[in-house]
Amino acid sequence: MDIFLLQALIDEMSPWIVGRSVRRIDQLGTTDLLLDLHLRDGRRLHLSTDPHRLACSLTDRTHRQFSAGSRSDTPMVALLRKHLEGWRLREVIPLGYDRVVHFVFAKEDGEAREDGERTLVLWLTGRSANVW
Repeated sequence: MDIFLLQALIDEMSPWIVGRSVRRIDQLGTTDLLLDLHLRDGRRLHLSTDPHRLACSLTDRTHRQFSAGSRSDTPMVALLRKHLEGWRLREVIPLGYDRVVHFVFAKEDGEAREDGERTLVLWLTGRSANVW
């Protein structure tokens, strides 16, 4: 995936996903995440860090429809669920001319909190692709 395609995907999907809260997070295989953001049409945000099929897109497939089964036993999924479920996606920020995207989340209830926002960083940089 090149930077221009990534930017076009972000521009197209941002109006759909910004302002939505995270209902569920699933890990697919060892490299993919599926975030359910309560979209009216049922689509989910699919993030893949597999070097052979990098992805940041909306999909109408559920976690059961992917060939790699859903996993909930990894520490990454537990951490994401603990810190992001129930939080609202505030903005999607592509990082300049890199294939890096910041997903900024804010607490849904609007409380003024010390930890008022959280950022999920997606690196789509080939073999070193990762999610933080």
